[in-house]
Amino acid sequence: PKEIEEAALMDGASRMRILWTIFVPLSQPAIATLAIFSFLYAWNSFLWPLLIIGEGNTANHVLTLSMIRLSNAFADQPNLVLTGAAVAILPPIIIFILAQRYFIEGVASSAVKG
Repeated sequence: PKEIEEAALMDGASRMRILWTIFVPLSQPAIATLAIFSFLYAWNSFLWPLLIIGEGNTANHVLTLSMIRLSNAFADQPNLVLTGAAVAILPPIIIFILAQRYFIEGVASSAVKG
């Protein structure tokens, strides 16, 4: 906000100090949200590795692609497919639990105050 920047300038803070002590902490929820969405996009990426890796190089498949191939190969053994799904869902859940505080801060700071 412009008022906070003007107040900090009147108190004698430099532009870099305003950036690091005011604006970066205020934007942490947005940065955390962007980081989580970027992680989930990379984690859930399926089509790009499928196109690049193809059929021949199975040693370099990403986890989601390997799970789909596993589900096709072991369709009669659902315990293996469910184990792979449980392993694949753990990292996004852990990331969300660690960053949940930033989501709540972002919602609380964007609320209308009055």
